[in-house]
Formats: sequence, C-alpha cells, structure tokens
Amino acid sequence: MILFMGGFLPRFTEVVNGNEMIDSYLVDYGKSISDIENLVMDYGEVGRNYMTNFFIWDSIYVVISTILFSLLIRAVTDNKNLSYIPLASGLFDTIENLIVLYTSRTLNMQYIWLARFFASAKAVVLVIIVFIIVIGSIKKIKEIKR
Repeated sequence: MILFMGGFLPRFTEVVNGNEMIDSYLVDYGKSISDIENLVMDYGEVGRNYMTNFFIWDSIYVVISTILFSLLIRAVTDNKNLSYIPLASGLFDTIENLIVLYTSRTLNMQYIWLARFFASAKAVVLVIIVFIIVIGSIKKIKEIKR
C-alpha cells in the first residue's frame, strides 16, 4: 500500500495529466458511465499502458490481502467458514481489474458497467470483512481479560 500511495499514484497522476484512477470513478455513482469512458480515453496510450502495468502488480496485492484478511478472520473468530469471505472480495477485485484492463487495451467500453458492479460488490464485502475483524477482535480482547 505504501508503494502504491508513495510511488505509483503520484507517477500515474503525472502520466495521465492529473486524471484520477478509474477505481474512484467506478464507485462514485455521481459519475456516469460516459464519465468513466471519457476518463479511459483521456488517459491516452501512455496512461493506459501504465495502468496495465499497475494491474499486474495489483494482482499480487489482491492475493496477499486476501490471504492476510482470511488469516486475520480465522484468528479472531470461532467460525472458520467466515475466513472464506475475503475470497469473494479478491474475486470481485480480480474481475473488476480484468474488465478495466480489457477496456483500456481494446477501448471497447461495452462492459464498463460490469466493472462498476464488481467494484461496488468488492466495497460491500470489504466493509463486511472489516466489521467481522472489529467484532471478532473485541470478542477476543474480552475473552483475554476474563
């Protein structure tokens, strides 16, 4: 995450002439599908290539964060089945990334609405994951104090 915030994002913003990452547009329902399409076009070829490289690294982040969230949930809850929930988030993120990657490489905007759906689904699952971790941690702390 530090590498993303300190390295990639400032360079990306420079390469795409100050435009935002597409992820922020996908979950901002104040932005229309046309706004998202225009953003991808405004990136230009260099920006879209830079974004492609980012998605390769982002795939590694998705795998690592999915594993870490699963292990954390397993550590703070008694219901081990809850540790599979981060897999949904990782799957949604991967599908979103593949759609955005396809869109940026082919300039075919036909599926961008689907990327928005998976970005929103990922956000909902992440909120659930954080909720499980917070509640599980509180319960574990109470158990330790007894």
